[in-house]
Amino acid sequence: MVRFDDEPTTAVELVIPATPEAIWPLVTDITLPVGQSRELQRVEWVEGHASPAVGARFDGHNRRGDLAWTARCEITEFDPPHRFTWEPGRGSEHGAYSAFGFELSPTDGGTTVRQWVRLGPGRSGLTWAIRQNPDQEEAIIERRLADFRDSMTQNLEEVERRATAATDVPDDVS
Repeated sequence: MVRFDDEPTTAVELVIPATPEAIWPLVTDITLPVGQSRELQRVEWVEGHASPAVGARFDGHNRRGDLAWTARCEITEFDPPHRFTWEPGRGSEHGAYSAFGFELSPTDGGTTVRQWVRLGPGRSGLTWAIRQNPDQEEAIIERRLADFRDSMTQNLEEVERRATAATDVPDDVS
């Protein structure tokens, strides 16, 4: 059984025909998921930050139906061009309620780009929904993970689109 206390994780991967160095600026653009996610509406740097670095913070403004919320995120890893991670809710009273990341690995034909999400350990709207319907915990978690997989798949497809558009040069350019 999938339980929230186990900090469930899911990921998607895509081999993109570009170098990690070409892909890195795309996956570290905090605005990338806007337009790919059904709930993320906008993202902005906060507390004097303007670019990704460990400890930099940004706000993600979300909406799902009538529910709107802002998630303060903190970058926890920034290892160019390999790994970029952030945690919404880090430093809050209940701790980070999830973690997200991109991992890039060179491979034949390009770069394997992996995006993942881990739920928990902190409390969030998801934990509220589980408390209201404890007998539905597994289904609630699976729906949330499926939503994230859909958004992450769209993110990686957008990264691929942008990366290949940046490298496409007509053969007849003179």
